[in-house]
Amino acid sequence: MSASISSGLAVAALLSISFSSQSIASPDCNHSFTCALQAGMASPAAFDTPVREPGADRHIPQSLSSAWPPLTFEGLDHLEEIQSFYAGGLGSEGSGPGPDYGITFSDNALAVISQEAGGGGDFANNPSGDTTMSFITGTAATLNVPAGFEVGFSFFYSAAEFPGEVVVYDGLDGSGNVLATIHLPVTPTTGETPYLWDNWQPIGMEFTGVAHSVDFSGTIDQIGFDNITIGTNDPDSLFHDRFEQ
Repeated sequence: MSASISSGLAVAALLSISFSSQSIASPDCNHSFTCALQAGMASPAAFDTPVREPGADRHIPQSLSSAWPPLTFEGLDHLEEIQSFYAGGLGSEGSGPGPDYGITFSDNALAVISQEAGGGGDFANNPSGDTTMSFITGTAATLNVPAGFEVGFSFFYSAAEFPGEVVVYDGLDGSGNVLATIHLPVTPTTGETPYLWDNWQPIGMEFTGVAHSVDFSGTIDQIGFDNITIGTNDPDSLFHDRFEQ
């Protein structure tokens, strides 16, 4: 089956951690989550994707004020570098300004839109919208929170063929002490869609201390992430739905 990274993970299995409709037929992406490494698909300009609202006016309920709204990556173009979109800035292709959560991403962190929504991502069943996050260069995509965050962290992921890993640090850019590490096992394709990354699992992490960065790692172009939430270890999709407009 062809594959390309940005799909949906609608399965519910909270893992423990150790501290220290009709689908469009997939193109031949040679088992690539983003399809970005294939001829003619190396640039956001290669895709005519619809404009999406970034949701900058989302309101955080008072009872959940310790948790930040989930990062769903809607409002960014396919293969656009996320950069400072979630710090009230722009993505690399000018999308935004996004909501100001004080969160930035390393330049290799890319928004990936599903093929069904006009992008190249070989995924389905992701927990929200049409957009996810992946990387096609480097060893990890890094999320930075200069102000820091505590308590926990949650997200959904899909890894159809190769496992991944997420590490939380007390320094920026994946530096300093490791506060938590979680290994992400393979999430086999369901066989119910034409897409390879159609099995998304929710993950919750707790840690002690103040975190300033998170590394999302795995084989390049072989893993996708969605609905990243800092300040809580509850990845339940019902929790994320409370922030929907």
